[in-house]
Amino acid sequence: MKGKKLEKHGRDVFSGLGFDVDSDLDDTRLLDIDPDGTYEEDEHLEVDYLIPTRNIVLVGEITGRSRKSDVNSKLDRFKSHLQAIRSCKRDRDLWKHLGVPDENIHKYLGTREIKAFFITNKHNEYELSLPSIQNIVNFYKNNWETIEKYSETLGGYAKKHFLDRMGIDESLGVKKELILGENNSLSAQRYRSISDNVESHAHLYRFEISPFEILPITKVERRDNLPSPPGGEEDEYQRALKKKKIYSIRDILKENKKFSFPSNILCVLSEDCEYSTDKNQLTIPYEYGSLTVIDGQHRLYSYADKELEELLTYPLIPVTAVEFDSEDEESIKSYSAYVFLEINANQTRIKPKYLDAIAYDVLGETEKEYLAAKILKDVNETEEDCLYGMFDVYQTGQGFLEIGTIRNKLSEITSLKKVEDLQNAERGDRLDRKNGYENIFDTDIESLQDPDVLIQQGGVVLRRFFGVIRRELQHDWPDTEASQSQQSTVLSLAKAYCGLIRLIRYFVENGYNWTKAENSISDLKNNVLSLRNFDNYNEENSPLLDKSVESLPDSGTSIMDFFRFFRDNVFSPTPMDEIDK
Repeated sequence: MKGKKLEKHGRDVFSGLGFDVDSDLDDTRLLDIDPDGTYEEDEHLEVDYLIPTRNIVLVGEITGRSRKSDVNSKLDRFKSHLQAIRSCKRDRDLWKHLGVPDENIHKYLGTREIKAFFITNKHNEYELSLPSIQNIVNFYKNNWETIEKYSETLGGYAKKHFLDRMGIDESLGVKKELILGENNSLSAQRYRSISDNVESHAHLYRFEISPFEILPITKVERRDNLPSPPGGEEDEYQRALKKKKIYSIRDILKENKKFSFPSNILCVLSEDCEYSTDKNQLTIPYEYGSLTVIDGQHRLYSYADKELEELLTYPLIPVTAVEFDSEDEESIKSYSAYVFLEINANQTRIKPKYLDAIAYDVLGETEKEYLAAKILKDVNETEEDCLYGMFDVYQTGQGFLEIGTIRNKLSEITSLKKVEDLQNAERGDRLDRKNGYENIFDTDIESLQDPDVLIQQGGVVLRRFFGVIRRELQHDWPDTEASQSQQSTVLSLAKAYCGLIRLIRYFVENGYNWTKAENSISDLKNNVLSLRNFDNYNEENSPLLDKSVESLPDSGTSIMDFFRFFRDNVFSPTPMDEIDK
């Protein structure tokens, strides 16, 4: 995305954060606003956004240029144009010259400071290190993607996050402080030791409160890839918010007004918070950053939705707030990080297959491994299906094959990012892969970017593929009621299924359609028949893929060699010692 389309998209993103944005500004001559400047006669001002916030105006520029030299040149020009604006008297005439509509000019009057941001949506910092310029914050590709996500997910609730990263402290209104007491079920435990790594004692406060009351004053210490003042971002430790997880929780809240989280949001109080022992009252300044979330960010920010705020009368969430007995801000941040790490490190580790069982359905996780696990879970639970009961998943507590390695191999074709990257493929290997996805998954590449569609069609692929395997190799198909050690076919081994799933990936990468794929499986059977010197394939023979036969794979064969054996035998009879590595 670039040009006017990118500028319009950027305006929508900042509007989504709750800003008033003026864009599509006038093409003003620089000498008209700064007659004493050293500009060319026909040099015109170029800025994409003007954003008034209180007595500060943010001036923004966004570029979709690919060449690094072009991006640097544009930043250098933006710096010059920004200086022209700063040198002018900030009156009605200036804003009119810049193209601010008459009805919006009042928002700019009384401006005391001008700050700026420069966005490149094509390069990350490790690819392109832009010069540091005073009062210009550089946003790279990953920074911009985070801002887009915040705008879509949190809307106006994310405005304070952006301003904080710009070094701007905007007032939250007339409320000066939040006083919590008996009505909030406030309880206090003073002078507690909460971590072996924290020298300071801590005071713990537990209370119930509406999330809408604390959202404006809450921040999260996380590696969010938003730019920050020097010395700030590298100290942050939590992961960025996940849209899918936020939306999943938000849907539950909208469907069930009585829903309540059973576990507490864990926060750290700023040094300006005060507790009165006599009154049993906790006073929290109503300022952004008075509360810092160190556990439960998705639960809290799932409420950051205007529709939800109107729907729920007065929802309550349980909060545990920690006040460290220290006045040193850096020490407090360090203590907070230790508590966060210990919470995550000391919890009983969930077995992967248990997590697989709930990762997509309950948590809304869309990483490729969890999508693969969901597909395997679905095909495993479909009665009268060739893969029914085949895998050891949490819901059944039993199964013929361990799911772990099979899930990992399937995840190689369930990556939403890889699918998205093929959207505009036009030639070469990328076009082959795109065609392969569309042919084998039987839908267009754009639809496959929806995790629900990818899961549904992925199940169709496995059922059809292994349905053909079972039909062609029916006498090799394992008896899931017997143990693996009782069966001589290689199809009793999890590695064989991994190799066969890798064969599906091969079909996808090479642009196969189902006719070619099914013919290839038939050719595979015929070539192994030739390899075994069998005239035909019937139940009187030993299994075709007998793991005791030297020329065939066995339990000691690696997954990749299983795949190579299947692949090579699609084309010609190939014993194990001759497979192409």
